Amino acid sequence: MINTNCSAVHTRQALCCKMSVEYDKFLESGQKWFCHVDDDNYVNPRTLLHLLSAFSHSQDVYVGRPSLDHPIEAADHVQSDGSVSKPCN
Repeated sequence: MINTNCSAVHTRQALCCKMSVEYDKFLESGQKWFCHVDDDNYVNPRTLLHLLSAFSHSQDVYVGRPSLDHPIEAADHVQSDGSVSKPCN
């Protein structure tokens, strides 16, 4: 359990905040693998470790499936000069 101090809402900004804190904690830990599991999922750690043993921890591995069948459109776009444009609502 990680206390992120992020908003409890499910906006993109809040979810990004939470994932960022999780990943920072992983980097600080020195562990070989990072796993993000939502609260409505079940994980069998022994089976997961067996599955991961087939891969090198130095390579990117995605296990699971995306929750969407299409890419997410970014709400903010970074311009070549580094500025950020926001779509009109």
